[in-house]
Amino acid sequence: MLEVVKQKLEEILDKEVVINDNVLSVNEICNFENKFQIQLPEEYKDFLRDYVEVYVNDNYKFQMSEKSTITPNDGFESMDYLYSADFILKAEQFFSNYGKEMIPIGEASGDIICMGIQGERYGKVYYFYHENESIEQNYYLIAESFNEFILSFEKWVEDIINLDEIEIELDDDLWND
Repeated sequence: MLEVVKQKLEEILDKEVVINDNVLSVNEICNFENKFQIQLPEEYKDFLRDYVEVYVNDNYKFQMSEKSTITPNDGFESMDYLYSADFILKAEQFFSNYGKEMIPIGEASGDIICMGIQGERYGKVYYFYHENESIEQNYYLIAESFNEFILSFEKWVEDIINLDEIEIELDDDLWND
C-alpha cells in the first residue's frame, strides 16, 4: 500500500471506536476469491490485511465524481465505516441480493460503498443508492480506484451559523388572523 494512502487512512479512521478488531489473512482472502472466482484489486487486499474495521471520523467526507440524486450540492458525502473483518460476510450477502459485479466495501448512511470487480468497472469505487427501482441506476461513481477514493477524503468543517445575525420579519397580515 502506498505510504500516502496509509497516512490518509491514519488521518480519517477513528481508531477509538473499533467495530471488529480482526483483519483478514492472505488465506482468507484467497479462499474468498477462489470460492467466487473473482480477483480483488491489490490495493484493496492490502487494506483488508492491514486494517481493522473502524468508523471514519465524522469530520471527514469524500468527493463524488458523479453526484447521486441525494448528493448535497457541494458534492461531498459522509461515510460510516469501511468493512474489514466482516467484508466476506457482507460480500456474500451483497452477491445474493445484487449479483457479483460489485463488492461492498463500506457503509454510508444506510447506503453502500462498492467496488467493481468485473469488466470496465473493475477497481472503481461507487456509491450504491439502495432506494432506486433499477439496480443498474443505483451506482454513482466516486473514484477510479480504492487509493483514489481514500485520498479523496477531506476534513470537513461545518459552517457555523450565528443565530444573532438572523432576522425574521413577519407580515402584518399574520397578526390579523
